Amino acid sequence: TIDLAGGHFHVKPGAYLDADGVTISGGAGKNNKGGAFYVDNTDAMLELFDVVLSGNSGSWGGAIYINGAAEVHMQRCRLTGNLATQEGGAVFTEGEGVLEVEATIFDANSASLRGGAVSGEGALTLNSVIMMANHAEDGGAVRWDGGTFAIHNVTFVENRASDDGPAIHIFSSPVGEIRSCIFTDNTINGALSNPVHGGSAATAVVSHCLCDTSSCISGGAAWTYTFALTNQSATYVSYSANNTYDDNLRLAEGSPGVDDGDTSLGADSAGSGTSANDMGAYGGSYGDVL
Repeated sequence: TIDLAGGHFHVKPGAYLDADGVTISGGAGKNNKGGAFYVDNTDAMLELFDVVLSGNSGSWGGAIYINGAAEVHMQRCRLTGNLATQEGGAVFTEGEGVLEVEATIFDANSASLRGGAVSGEGALTLNSVIMMANHAEDGGAVRWDGGTFAIHNVTFVENRASDDGPAIHIFSSPVGEIRSCIFTDNTINGALSNPVHGGSAATAVVSHCLCDTSSCISGGAAWTYTFALTNQSATYVSYSANNTYDDNLRLAEGSPGVDDGDTSLGADSAGSGTSANDMGAYGGSYGDVL
């Protein structure tokens, strides 16, 4: 375990840093940006494997700040209890940054304004991710403002907002897709609400998702919306609504969403069904890694 004691790691332009199998906490960031890591501009790259980022804080990016054309890649990580006083409770991306996340858990992160777990612009890819009990004023788990986004096989549970998008708010004019995701108990001011809010200028495909509300989206007038299971709740192996990640969020046998995912994303590697794609974090080609 590394206690940063108010410090941070600065990955400078052109530098590469990787971390594997370590817990990092107590970071406060550079100029309040990126509590644990400030990944700084062109050709800077950070790779994290089996890393826990816990209890870090900053104004933008409670754990990680991605500046300019920098890149961050994560696999089998957990980001928990990080805090941003502005945006991106766990991660904030500014400019043309790249954030690629596989088989990772974001839980109990918070931002005062936008993106309880992730906020920003650039290129966002989420595969086989759990987003649980994150909260912000806008975009309880994710707020994305520009560039591209690919959100695949993500389970969103108990994320909270007080404005728009209790799970996801796609703002302004990004282009992307949300496929094979599950949305459970995501709320605005305590009331169960359509989990995804789409900006009218954004271009997006929402496909093969499971929602416990009458629609998976609000707004998003120009979005393509296909094959959704609505007004249905996922049955998990173990789940209690207590805003705490102490659950087994694999789909139970016979649950809605088993074998109902988007097969264009590839077959399950470790889901509840057969060779098809389960919805949610344990479906798709990265499910066995989580």
